[in-house]
Amino acid sequence: MGTNNLPDHRQRARLLETMYTTIQTLSWESHKQSTGIMKELDLTLPQGLALLTLESLGSRAKMSELIELIQISGGTLTGIVDRLIAAGLVARQRDEEDRRVVYVSLTEAGAKKVQAVQQAHKLQLDLATAGFSNRELEQFNGLLKKFVEAASVPPGSLNNYPEYARLYDLTLAENPARPEKRE
Repeated sequence: MGTNNLPDHRQRARLLETMYTTIQTLSWESHKQSTGIMKELDLTLPQGLALLTLESLGSRAKMSELIELIQISGGTLTGIVDRLIAAGLVARQRDEEDRRVVYVSLTEAGAKKVQAVQQAHKLQLDLATAGFSNRELEQFNGLLKKFVEAASVPPGSLNNYPEYARLYDLTLAENPARPEKRE
């Protein structure tokens, strides 16, 4: 261990660079797989994301919730929902008390489509991990859970970790067209 209880910086930098590349590759491969799965099920990736998000919210959600969670514009989501309605996969209802509030809910056909997407993703995961022993799967899952917990640190809290932050030049991300907010 180096100073401040940090591991050897050179070795850590090499390991993190390799990990970064691996995660980028995994992300790209996952995107390609998901796109292929959606295409086989007659969905676009954004349509599949909308359906999966709806299912995760109990099969019914406000349009505003979907916009926030999926991180797309209202106009884009409206187009996606219109196509999902035409396909019979979702329904749209206005709130009785506040007509500005619009709900989207999965239909029975939509719920079945979500199950098909989930099964296809599980099959893909099973194929991708076919070379893992059960012990390796346990270890891998444990490490992934630990990584997910640590990865949930919001970007704004990087200032809370000065011993790590000083190792990286975060000024590269500054946007000259938009001045930084000063506290």
